[in-house]
Amino acid sequence: MVSFGRSMFCTDAEPYYYDFLCGLDTGIPHAVADHIRQCGHCQAQIRQLEAAIADSEAQERSPQEGADVAETLGLHFAHLGEDVTCAKAKSFLPVLLVPSLEIRIPTPITVHVDHCRRCAEDLEKLRELELRPEQLARLSRLYTAIQSDDPQMCRQTRAKTWAFACASFEGIGAKSLDHMCVCPRCRRRVYRCREKILAGRQPGDTIPGVGLCSGISMADLFEWVVPYGRGDGNREHACDGDEAMPAHLQACPECIERMQMLHRTIYGIAERVDSGVSTVYTTGHEAETNGGGAESLYCGYPVHVEVAQRDPIPAVIRFRPMARMREALGRRVANPQFRPVLKAGLLAAAMIPLAIALLVNIQPASAIRVQQLSDAIMGIENLHLKRYDRDGTRVVEELLMARGSGLVVLRDTRGDTLCDFKNREVIVRHLGRGTPERAVLTDDERMSIMKAISDTLGLALGDAPRDGRLQPLAPDAAKGIGQGEVAHQLTWPSKSSNGLVMQRRLKAFLDPGRGLPQRMELSRLMPGEEQWQLPDTYKFEYPTRQEVELDIQSLFPEWQNHSGDHSGL
Repeated sequence: MVSFGRSMFCTDAEPYYYDFLCGLDTGIPHAVADHIRQCGHCQAQIRQLEAAIADSEAQERSPQEGADVAETLGLHFAHLGEDVTCAKAKSFLPVLLVPSLEIRIPTPITVHVDHCRRCAEDLEKLRELELRPEQLARLSRLYTAIQSDDPQMCRQTRAKTWAFACASFEGIGAKSLDHMCVCPRCRRRVYRCREKILAGRQPGDTIPGVGLCSGISMADLFEWVVPYGRGDGNREHACDGDEAMPAHLQACPECIERMQMLHRTIYGIAERVDSGVSTVYTTGHEAETNGGGAESLYCGYPVHVEVAQRDPIPAVIRFRPMARMREALGRRVANPQFRPVLKAGLLAAAMIPLAIALLVNIQPASAIRVQQLSDAIMGIENLHLKRYDRDGTRVVEELLMARGSGLVVLRDTRGDTLCDFKNREVIVRHLGRGTPERAVLTDDERMSIMKAISDTLGLALGDAPRDGRLQPLAPDAAKGIGQGEVAHQLTWPSKSSNGLVMQRRLKAFLDPGRGLPQRMELSRLMPGEEQWQLPDTYKFEYPTRQEVELDIQSLFPEWQNHSGDHSGL
């Protein structure tokens, strides 16, 4: 008898789907092979995998690129089930920008970037530099490098600091170049040297190679600011072989300042403190049995993501080197649960059964349940929500929230209210009154405010039926859709206050990576009318907890942050 439902045996069979598809039956246990042949669910999953492979091969990715993607994907999944912090994610950021290594499924690393505003900002800073793929790969290795105190190397390279700052690498060995990129102490010396060079420039000083500036990109400057991994500092490795470049760079104030800006960007990311955001990614059967709202951000994937917000801690540049990460991956793959399926030149993601589970469960752009969207909104940790009037020009209501800190600000036309739930305090500033009122937050007030928060969040969905489904809109059919947004729409009948039946419409413009709304519009069409009335518009922003506290401090200077910093932040 053929089974069309998913059973416990389907979970056991998933790691063998690829082998079955390729006709490698000899490596599949007989019981599993028999189940796959008879199971309608497994057959459907294998057909989806076959279609995914065909689609991937149509992307014109070379076999070498496929192997590189597989290795990159393997390094991502080496962190399955682990706490992923900024320190772990940092070394992956540059490689996420390499077009040929594009990751099309959520991984333990990409979901951290989805939830960590600081890492997302770092990624955008690197994107703006427009570095070349080889440079991004070297930068990734730099962020991965272990930095241990090496006073002897610092002493050996100290005399070469000025030459390094002047982009004059001739005579500086590869080991010294790499050390001066990795060592924070030596990097600071280089930066101070350039500052002295810049301060010493006088109007009218001769600048060799006048005219070079316009043709020097950030990718060109990268070779002189971050020569990590490029070899000995001799003429063979000079940027484009241009012998005039070092002389120009050490004399041109504009280029020196651009070098300093690049230095601050690259090494600022390396040295910044950890944001405190930690994510744990699980998938497969475990994801299906776990609760929580974060997985709703990855609709169609069997993914569960737990997000925690801890106090920020200093980032130390002690990341695991690639060799250790590969060893960890090898140990994980040795476990039968993670047995890889190997086939050169085919879908890179299919080289890991976990990725297969994601692939065969991926859904194309499809309808989204209103309840699913509601759960995602209600589960947001840090939020800045603005509701605009029907002209879309004036903010009439705001909600600022940091759940981890127990802080909420409600703003409307009557005034502003700050609720500090952890310290049971409320501050109210009525419009037109100068002095805010401060009081202890009672249990009844707490419940009332919690309901107000829920109502405010729920207003963005209106009275949309929770079992309704928002259908995807084509980009050309969604007016005002922004870059990087996908639009969904639901229309339903609703009774007005005078008993007439009108049509209501909800449009949700979502970030496709996280599935969270960027903005939402609620419109109505009254009986006998032909045009939809101007919508209520809601805009969603997702700040960090620290950014919320900073905004609260600016709105309520009298508020005191009780977390330990008595200046407020």
